[in-house]
Amino acid sequence: MRRLRLLAGALLLLLAAAFLGSVACPPRKERASDPPGDRARQVLGDGGPREAAAPPAPPAPVREAAPADTAPAADALEVEVLDARNGRPLSGATVRLRYRDADGREQQMERPAGPEGRLRWESLAFWTYAVSAAHPACLPGRAVEVSLAPGGPAPEPLRLALEPGARVEGRVSGPGSAAHRRSVLRLRPAAGGEARLLMTDLEGRFASPVLKAGAWILEWLPEPGADPDPLLRQNLELEAGTVQVLELRTGPEGGGPAVLVLEVRSLL
Repeated sequence: MRRLRLLAGALLLLLAAAFLGSVACPPRKERASDPPGDRARQVLGDGGPREAAAPPAPPAPVREAAPADTAPAADALEVEVLDARNGRPLSGATVRLRYRDADGREQQMERPAGPEGRLRWESLAFWTYAVSAAHPACLPGRAVEVSLAPGGPAPEPLRLALEPGARVEGRVSGPGSAAHRRSVLRLRPAAGGEARLLMTDLEGRFASPVLKAGAWILEWLPEPGADPDPLLRQNLELEAGTVQVLELRTGPEGGGPAVLVLEVRSLL
């Protein structure tokens, strides 16, 4: 009986010790916020637990450069200016390009041709151009349209033919060689057509634009709106590529009114 009491007391001591141990040291439980597996874990540092470093931010997207505000370059345009009478090159010509830009505005470029009447225009944009030529001794020529397109064939060399004309210039003087400052000269084709009116300057000088070669009639009007003086009427034969230099005398000095051809010069 005594032995049973000793065993029961030992068992009670063991149960009491087990109970006290569980109260003093409870088992560790996993935190719900702890990431499982290979994810970032809390690490111990000097000041206690801290979160793992955040992953690096992705690189900022690279912005593509805006295209330049110009049209791409096109093939070169070759121009040759010729004399319409014989097909020979014209020295001293000017080539002009007219076009409309992307905004619809009319633009113009102009360059002198070389001694052989040739010009090479490079780095032109993809537009449609009206190409024309001019020469101080020639009548105005027609413009030729040329279109440049990306990927298109290179344009053929452009040949522009100009027709040489003629000019008239000179001076109108009165008695004692006094200048006629308000004189008007009328030039009209002998075969009929549009007449040209020329006004003298302060020194009595005048100069015509380039005229078509051939027969013309020159008349002098004392002032604007007056009838032409029948005594100062002259038939002129204008030769292509030349300028006739005249002197018109209206006074009695030297035998009365007269038209004198002082000189004929070449323009080409």
